[in-house]
Amino acid sequence: TYRDGENREYQARTDGKVILAAGSLVTPQLLMLSGVGPADQLRSHGITPVADLPGVGEHLVDHPEVPMIATANGLHGYYKQGVGWRMIRNGLRFKLFGAGPILSAGVEAGAFVNPADPGNMPLVSPNLLQHPADVQTMIAGQRFFLRAFATSPLKERIRAVAIPDPTDPGDEAILRHCKRFVKTNYHPAGTCRTGPPGYGMAVLDSRLRVRGIEHLRVCDLSAMPDINAGNTNAPAMMLGSRCAEFISGKAEAHPLGPPG
Repeated sequence: TYRDGENREYQARTDGKVILAAGSLVTPQLLMLSGVGPADQLRSHGITPVADLPGVGEHLVDHPEVPMIATANGLHGYYKQGVGWRMIRNGLRFKLFGAGPILSAGVEAGAFVNPADPGNMPLVSPNLLQHPADVQTMIAGQRFFLRAFATSPLKERIRAVAIPDPTDPGDEAILRHCKRFVKTNYHPAGTCRTGPPGYGMAVLDSRLRVRGIEHLRVCDLSAMPDINAGNTNAPAMMLGSRCAEFISGKAEAHPLGPPG
């Protein structure tokens, strides 16, 4: 059963397999509205449980982001390079020589760093900067990039750091900066995680099938057991490719479940 934009209700039936790929936020919502999720919670909203899967909607993980800004000591950036006479100049330069600012991807360099002890078990909280471990990790990350700003060859192109406040390098000042600017990096994952029976309330088996429901698969980042240390575009495409192998019968059998 589904509704359109005018709240009209329809019913659809299938004799085949259904693949749900609405993303880490909407996929668990649709499952719970359909009776698949934590039974007690569903009953409290007047929804009859079809499959009691407490892990649906749990384990949300994301990449929080706090910006840092510094002013340059020369014309190293792209400010106003796409307007006025600069736009014409840069367009001609690209057309004639295949060079210039138009070749920029917008992000010239990036790094994913983990300042925590690699021997420690990872701690993940969906409440941004609410856990002391997350606070210390974010502060350590800010300090890493402050050191990068002060290291060649970048330091020769930086006039001054604008934020966080360069006059107060203490933890409290950096934390105030983080809490003011922290936001999601739009990488939600893990809300219908894949795993063997009993693993962290895993919702899906090793072939992306919803436990307790026949012919239903989830194929989006909600299926990830945990988030990767980087952009989530490649894992999303990998999940789509792997799901296609499962439904086409091209994937090899896995010890955690039969093919199909």
